[in-house]
Amino acid sequence: MKRTAFTLIELLTVIAILALLLSLLTPALQRARNLTRVTVCQSNLRQLQVAYTAYSSHYKSRLLPYICDGARPDAFWMQAIKPFYAGGGGPDARGVRCCPSVTKRDPRGWGTAYTSWYGGGFMAYNEGSFGLSGWMYDMMSGRPDGKYNYAGHDQYDWESTGQLVKPSQVPVWFDCNWVDSWPMNTQEPVPDLVEGSRPGESSMGRVCIVRHDRSVNIGYADGTAHNVKLEELWLQHWCVGSTPVVRTSVP
Repeated sequence: MKRTAFTLIELLTVIAILALLLSLLTPALQRARNLTRVTVCQSNLRQLQVAYTAYSSHYKSRLLPYICDGARPDAFWMQAIKPFYAGGGGPDARGVRCCPSVTKRDPRGWGTAYTSWYGGGFMAYNEGSFGLSGWMYDMMSGRPDGKYNYAGHDQYDWESTGQLVKPSQVPVWFDCNWVDSWPMNTQEPVPDLVEGSRPGESSMGRVCIVRHDRSVNIGYADGTAHNVKLEELWLQHWCVGSTPVVRTSVP
């Protein structure tokens, strides 16, 4: 008589083969998902830089103003460049301000490697996981006396977009646990690469986080974006007078 059914041994063999194939495919699928997130993240950073360039062109090469007292939330970067990029949406829209690897909002306001920042006041209830280089602000904005908001920073700031030297090496946007950061090559990271640094701590610690494993994405002044290993953050041309520092490891 012709047999029409599988035996138990045959069925178990098929299940074992499928389980083996799944175990082999899972890491590859995970790598593909991670690569997709990195690619989308870099695309968002490039869109932000295009928006910054359009903003600067519209205002005759002016840098984004540094006004963060809550009196003019429309002047801070989230609101200021929103008309210049697609998909800005309402105040709660994540849009291009967020890396796809970040799916949850941090209830404390400050973000982490895996959560986004969010807040009212000067942040106008916007959410995101990218930061703007503080060296790319107009640090005299809102000052009737014409002085810088941070004394001593004027020697490091980029005065206008037209004065950038080698824009392909100047970071403007990056994965960050806060809305902005003033990294310098002399600063140290913080021990917790998930939490990152908080107020009063190293600005480099805001960027030196494990957002994409042991790397972050950076958008540059020329409109490009690249994945950068954490050790390579000290090689970036963050501000005027930056001197690259070789690091072999971070915590």
